[in-house]
Amino acid sequence: MYGLWDCGLFMRSVEEIDRLNAEIVQKKEQLKNVKGREIEVYTRIVGYYRAIKNWNLGRAAEQKKRKVFDMKASMDKKELDINNKMQ
Repeated sequence: MYGLWDCGLFMRSVEEIDRLNAEIVQKKEQLKNVKGREIEVYTRIVGYYRAIKNWNLGRAAEQKKRKVFDMKASMDKKELDINNKMQ
């Protein structure tokens, strides 16, 4: 690493910062040529799937608050709870 430690914070040298800035400029130029396409996202509501792109603001805000269920994490927590109760 090119830098100095000062009060516990790592400080980069001017040369290192210049090199990083040049790298950032190069990456930004490369990203200008990246082409993508719009994707459509569907979610399940009340038993059927529907595209979310045409939702009203209230429904879209509700979607952002939703959490994805993680079965493994749920099972790990359940096993932990059972083990704690047995002790």
